[in-house]
Amino acid sequence: MNGSLPAACAARPRSTIDPTNAERRAVRCCGMNGRGKCHGRTAMILDEHNAGMKPAPPDDDDRWDGRDTPAWMADNGRAFMTSNEIEPEPTVNGERPAGRVEWFTFADLRDQYPNLKPPVVDGLFRAGETANLISSSKVGKSWLAYSLALSINNGRFWLGKFKTTRGKVLLIDNELHRETLAYRIPKVAAAMNIEPADYENDLEIIPLRGNLRSIHEMAEVFCRIEPGTFKAIIIDAKYRMIGEASSENDNAAETHFYNRVDSYADQTGAAIVMVHHSSKGSQSDKRTTDVGAGAGAQSRAADCHLVLREHEENGVVVLDAAVRSFAPVEPVGLRWQFPLWKPANDIDPTKLKGRLTQGEQNQRERDTEGKRKILDVLVKESATARVLRGKTGLSRGVLDRLLDGLEASGDITWESVKKRGNECREYSLCKSND
Repeated sequence: MNGSLPAACAARPRSTIDPTNAERRAVRCCGMNGRGKCHGRTAMILDEHNAGMKPAPPDDDDRWDGRDTPAWMADNGRAFMTSNEIEPEPTVNGERPAGRVEWFTFADLRDQYPNLKPPVVDGLFRAGETANLISSSKVGKSWLAYSLALSINNGRFWLGKFKTTRGKVLLIDNELHRETLAYRIPKVAAAMNIEPADYENDLEIIPLRGNLRSIHEMAEVFCRIEPGTFKAIIIDAKYRMIGEASSENDNAAETHFYNRVDSYADQTGAAIVMVHHSSKGSQSDKRTTDVGAGAGAQSRAADCHLVLREHEENGVVVLDAAVRSFAPVEPVGLRWQFPLWKPANDIDPTKLKGRLTQGEQNQRERDTEGKRKILDVLVKESATARVLRGKTGLSRGVLDRLLDGLEASGDITWESVKKRGNECREYSLCKSND
């Protein structure tokens, strides 16, 4: 904001905003109505020397409350702009300006927030939380997501186990054609014995195939959502929201991605569920939080990490979850009966397909750590095997084996280059993993 006033504020009269004062930080825009206009409030943090300015109080906002009176705002260095014509808050390099940092004593924190946020799916995730739903490609995770949405629409138990809170759901789909969505969702609803009238107006859809947006480019869309409108927002699929300039193998990029999703969840009050794919190969001996293509930040950042892993029995998967604000979740067996995943209470959920011996498991963990070291180097720059050995500490044999594995799984690629007159391979990350 240095040296310039946000464009949305530049046209405001001086009685409300002094456009000559350059040191301002815009606080997040309030929710927007269906016409794409602000509800009439955008708070601005002003310089200390401007804290005495007397802003005009709003006369058209029925949500005006005592705390945000003009006197309170003047005392706290904030001015109010009132207009039903304020457009979405401008961004700088795709970033919204940060809001105020709040500071509490524990007593104040406890008094202001005496209860946990209400659950959306009891036992898994709450309002304003984020969740991952992960499995191998083409296993049926999108179909599972539809049953989740329809369960929330009707306040039904999901998978016969998890109680849901009834409400509207927004599905943001960037993989399927509109015709496919129009075919699939009624199939799932009919199999669940849900009538069209019980979901048609409570399930909203933004189809983005052929018109893709990164998660950061979706800021204006989320700004238009009135807080409390949706119980859940489902993004299918996450990898197409990452953006061309980012890599899902980059921990910093993944953290940035989830920071943005967190801001959307906080802004809308909805739980945001992201459908994502696992890496190639067996997932049976990985920890729940290690399942998912890309950097480990994805499981650390999310409040709920749901994974589907293949069972020894064909057509059966095991649902595992790592949760932040609930008690640990017992594994759930699910059997595929088109178009639904149904509870399979007769299976042993520990018998995952391809489970390794203890020795094989230890080797797998060492290999996983070695691959992580390699990818951490390649996120920053391309490198030859010699450079990788120096930076990872891996032996020649181990490094060659892990490089072969990463190439086979589509995580890395290489090209032949000359170094000091010798022909060698220079490795780099693939742009995306599908």
